[in-house]
Amino acid sequence: MTPNRPSSSAAPSDDDALRPHSDAERLWLAKSAEQLRAHPPAFDAAANWQRIATRLQAERDWQHATSAHRPRRRLSWWQAVLAYGLGAATAAAVAVAIVPLQTHRAPAEVQPLGESAPAVPAGEAILQVVFRDDATLGHVRALLAAQGAQVIGGPGALGVWRIAVPADRADSVRAALQKDAAVQSVAVQR
Repeated sequence: MTPNRPSSSAAPSDDDALRPHSDAERLWLAKSAEQLRAHPPAFDAAANWQRIATRLQAERDWQHATSAHRPRRRLSWWQAVLAYGLGAATAAAVAVAIVPLQTHRAPAEVQPLGESAPAVPAGEAILQVVFRDDATLGHVRALLAAQGAQVIGGPGALGVWRIAVPADRADSVRAALQKDAAVQSVAVQR
């Protein structure tokens, strides 16, 4: 602890940094204040204005010199129209040429719901089967493979699968499919 500072437990404030901390600092500050009161510095307004005006003119000269290297160009009305037209033409070209390439194309064969079903292959019968919603695809495949059935269509909008089986076994396959818990309904297409 120094003898010139008051002892306190509080943290030093910003005012403490501005106060003199030693006798030598106090003496120097007192002498400086006394000299300033006795002989204040002269203020010459004209000289100060001349100094500021010189700096302002130097700044103007510098800006003029740097802007001389970069001439300003104002676009005429036809240049603005041309720029807008090129932008619009580019956007149209992208929309016509590129966007169709990126979109998904529908399959070539679309069978409307009202269209009649294709003809039944010779020697085969068609079964219309609806499976329950909780039936797994693996179970459906195993069930159809065990009966020697082949999927030829479906599931359609109503969930109907079209299954081809040999014509002489159509009734036995229908009975076997009806017994399975995964099957909701089975009908022979006539």
